[in-house]
Amino acid sequence: MYCQYALHIRCCRVWRMNLIQCYSNSATTERWTSSRIRKNFLDFFVKTNKHVFVPSSSVVSHKDPSLLFTNAGMNQFKPIFLGTVDKNNPLALYQRACNSQKCIRVGGKHNDLDDVGYDVYHHTFFEMLGNWSFGDYFKQEACEMAWTLLTKVYQLPPEKLCVTYFAGDKEFGINADEECRDIWLKLGIPSNRIIPFGKEHNFWEMGNFGPCGPCTEIHYDQTGSGIAQKLTNTSSAAVIELWNIVFISYDRQTDGSLKPLPKHHVDTGMGLERLTAVLNNTTSNYNTDLFQPLLYEISRSCNIPPYQGRIGSDMSYDVAYRILADHIRMITVAVADGVLPGSHSAGHKLRKIIRRTVYIAHDTLKAPPGFLSTLVPFVVASLGEAFPELKNNSASVSDVINEEEQHFLGQMEKGKSHLLAVADTLKSRGITTLPGECAWELYSQFGLPEMLITLLASQNGLTIDHERYKQLLMKEQELSALDVARQQMAHAANRRNSVVLNMQNKGLPATDDVHKYKYCHQNSSYEFPAVDCQLEAICVNGELVTLVKQNTECALIMDKTCFYAESGGQIADRGKILKIGAEFQVCDVQQESGYVFHYGHVSNGTFCVGDRSTAVVDSDHRGGCMKHHTATHLLGHALRRIVSSDCLQQGSLVQRDRLRYDFTCRTPLSNTLLQQIEDLVNKLVEDDLTVFVNEVPLADTLQIPGIVTLPGDIYPDPVTVISIGKKHYDFV
Repeated sequence: MYCQYALHIRCCRVWRMNLIQCYSNSATTERWTSSRIRKNFLDFFVKTNKHVFVPSSSVVSHKDPSLLFTNAGMNQFKPIFLGTVDKNNPLALYQRACNSQKCIRVGGKHNDLDDVGYDVYHHTFFEMLGNWSFGDYFKQEACEMAWTLLTKVYQLPPEKLCVTYFAGDKEFGINADEECRDIWLKLGIPSNRIIPFGKEHNFWEMGNFGPCGPCTEIHYDQTGSGIAQKLTNTSSAAVIELWNIVFISYDRQTDGSLKPLPKHHVDTGMGLERLTAVLNNTTSNYNTDLFQPLLYEISRSCNIPPYQGRIGSDMSYDVAYRILADHIRMITVAVADGVLPGSHSAGHKLRKIIRRTVYIAHDTLKAPPGFLSTLVPFVVASLGEAFPELKNNSASVSDVINEEEQHFLGQMEKGKSHLLAVADTLKSRGITTLPGECAWELYSQFGLPEMLITLLASQNGLTIDHERYKQLLMKEQELSALDVARQQMAHAANRRNSVVLNMQNKGLPATDDVHKYKYCHQNSSYEFPAVDCQLEAICVNGELVTLVKQNTECALIMDKTCFYAESGGQIADRGKILKIGAEFQVCDVQQESGYVFHYGHVSNGTFCVGDRSTAVVDSDHRGGCMKHHTATHLLGHALRRIVSSDCLQQGSLVQRDRLRYDFTCRTPLSNTLLQQIEDLVNKLVEDDLTVFVNEVPLADTLQIPGIVTLPGDIYPDPVTVISIGKKHYDFV
């Protein structure tokens, strides 16, 4: 739980805010501002080419356990690419879409963190302009639209553009994409500017598994000298990648194999920052209106020489300038989307980046305390029009940054003192190497960045046992329980996706699970009627089989069920599936694309596809979960009513005998407040209020005052609305 004192003194000088406005106004006189470029992109696809605009999803990857952060525009559309999207999900209606997606790349397969500051075009946060086709158009139309937008709308000289295509790969068993090459030739691009590359550059994959396919890239030759063929994909700033157009054709399996997708899709991505630089005839993204106000404010507040744009020495002012300007954008966007500094997963990454930024600001630029949060309004002024959540949450973002900065600076002083004591002891023994364990303690316990540990050790005449330090760092990463759990969840979901595709190809209808709500309350207890059903499919280790025998662990998919699949924080039902002479113990239930997977083992007999069976839910288990689920909502209501309306639910765990409620709050919870919360929840329970369950059109749901949704959730239409004490329409 994140909490902090609510009372803060904020001083926002009028002239500083006028400076932001001045930059905004002067930027409009430029030929290509970032906002104009973004608008022209969206207008081209929405108005001219009949795409649907889909707002950017959160940078927090709530529904994809394989990702900490949203790292590409296609993340929210992954179920469409896999063919597993539920028919009631709004995503199922899309054929053509476009947006400007907030992306963060600070780990995993796509990690730009270590490059930031040392060049002028990599970023931890960036906007990805993208257009998508979901089984609609493919290579021909995608290439034509991209070429038209760049050369006609943005008026880039065609002779300065070159393209790449997939050269094929024997290991993959995929031939060269000559179809793509021929499309570019027909569009008038000379053959010497159509360049083949292998899988490293022209086969795009979001992660270690999932949707993927060959791609074609459009590069811009800054020199115009005709040497693009030699410099393309060489990390040269002279020829820079502008647009990646991916032809999603495969699903990478967890074993590394490629499985063709039932439909082909198009997924494109173009970084707004790079495009803005190109259209303003500069080789540096930092020379655009997205970064210049930040760089100016850093110079003014820190009273240091202006940004020069130099590439060179590791901790020069210019490198520090770029790191701060980049990182404050990432920090602001992440916190505005609900990420808070923590010890695990996305929160841990955010904490490390905030601390890195604070250290560089204080050590290199000699910034005053509290400086970092003063940059937040500049980020909001730049991005707030496109992403309103930044405006709505700017005060909270500043508060989070200030608290983390204060905490880190205190930890840093403790760490320095600890290192000095260790150094004195080592030197008294004639030892000149700081053990890796000591360096690791300074990093993991005191939060000191590696660069600071190295510097302090050097100042005290010590070198570091980097090999041992790296071993401990790798061990910590490997043992991260949350990361392991995320990967296990991702692998399980990937196996289900493959099974879903097979069942869809066989024409099996989705599971009818309406019976999970058909229970009654009699004699102070709930009764959950059994349901007669038919066994439609059996899944063993990700493969469909027709028969399973005793002691086999598997998943059964029935034509209908009364079992509740894990959802909304509530764990799945337990129970049995019975037939004459056989019994299946259900220990977990998951839903994927409308199919309900009953996981467990055959405790007796044999089950075959087509068997008539009876599904029986464990009443005590379900009843306990239901009570704690309702209590979860009562607790959330009490927090918002007694503590603050800014108590935001981040998740929950609802079990038979307990519940856990995850939330963020900027107010510390005193014992008095805790007692008031407990008293209110108990009173609501004692009042024996009726719980109403209704299906409501999604548009009507949004009109209900105080409606509570969970971040990252996509709701079907109609959506089930739960209300306590009154029916939903009585709240309007």
